[in-house]
Amino acid sequence: MSKKIIFTHYQPSLHTMIDNAISKLDTKIDSQIRHYLHHLLAKTMQHPHYPQVNCEDIINYFYIKSHVSTDHLIMLADRSLLDIGLYPNQMSSSLITPEFMVVSGQQLYIDLSQQSPNTDPYEQISQNFIILMDILLYLREDFFHQAPLNQAFIHFLTHQTDSQFIRSQLKR
Repeated sequence: MSKKIIFTHYQPSLHTMIDNAISKLDTKIDSQIRHYLHHLLAKTMQHPHYPQVNCEDIINYFYIKSHVSTDHLIMLADRSLLDIGLYPNQMSSSLITPEFMVVSGQQLYIDLSQQSPNTDPYEQISQNFIILMDILLYLREDFFHQAPLNQAFIHFLTHQTDSQFIRSQLKR
């Protein structure tokens, strides 16, 4: 019988990572929103293909306006938040703009608040979408070590949002 060697490396918990990003933003977010973001990141790490929808599904939702289940609507909203926060450079290679992802993400969470019996977190998530995007951008940079943001995305953040993340980047 062979023994497995387990290597342990210190990795900060998701709570710590999120709290560090929030402190860098010098902002406060409600505990429900923090919990939702933690849950979303944990789910994404456990199931790398979550959410199993793509940008085309988001476009179809808005243009076809067909009724979708709450679970499907959650996946669409989560996809927009994850893409804009963790994978913004991928948008430069598609027809989807950062502005579309922000506006559609905010609207998807509003639609969720109107469709779901537990409306409060979704409405708050919509209202704090840019802050959540900023938290994910910090995590992307500090813990996930992805490529620097491309110039088109930096331009978008600078001129069309109140992103605290980009303001801190420009001060560097």
